[in-house]
Amino acid sequence: MKKAIPPESLLKRYNLGLAQGLLYCARNMKIILKSDYRVVFQYIKLFRLIHRIIPLKTKGYEIILDGPASLFRNTQRYGIRLANFLPAILLAKKWKMSAYIDTHEGAKEFSLSDDCGLSSHYSKVSFFDSRIEESFFGKFSGKDRGWRIERESELIDLGDSVFIPDFTFRHPDGRIAHLEIVGFWTPEYFESKKKKIKKANRENLILAVNSKLNCGKDNWEGDIVYYKTGIKIGDVIEKLNACEVRS
Repeated sequence: MKKAIPPESLLKRYNLGLAQGLLYCARNMKIILKSDYRVVFQYIKLFRLIHRIIPLKTKGYEIILDGPASLFRNTQRYGIRLANFLPAILLAKKWKMSAYIDTHEGAKEFSLSDDCGLSSHYSKVSFFDSRIEESFFGKFSGKDRGWRIERESELIDLGDSVFIPDFTFRHPDGRIAHLEIVGFWTPEYFESKKKKIKKANRENLILAVNSKLNCGKDNWEGDIVYYKTGIKIGDVIEKLNACEVRS
């Protein structure tokens, strides 16, 4: 016997479905996103949405998604993908969304924000991808080290994809640095990671590479720290203090 759906949950899904239905005829969607970048972009990639990214002067990004009404073919299929993406935005804590919808009376603006009352039935990824990340963040943030650490707070637009470093560090004098952890290896992962890092072209990017990986130390360029069971705070601090890139 199937489990009965509580009336309240059914009503929430119905309200969400009404909002999704409007997006079938959207010209575009604009999102002001100020948190949870990775989870939102995981779903942008999952639904294969055409996007552009504009950094804001303050924290966050403006993300512009093409809508089905702006395309010349496969509009219905793309409209379904855009509609299915809406619950992903609801997983973020700080966001605003607006979309222009084609109607019989012309284009109408449809807008939502994080206080709209809609809820998502999608799954949200865990805050940390591994115990290595969680342990490093806990140790680094547990003491004043002159740098403030943030988890996945920067987004680097690569055109056809994005690169979100695992950690960003900010110094009171304006210096900014990033740390990306390479904790496992397959040929596909290795090539994809190398291409993203090269395309990001950031002088202030530090790589933490697991020395147990069979990918060779000569395969990585730039500032690198190697680790076995855990990333040493002192090794990262040394690289950070040598960083000269400012915001």
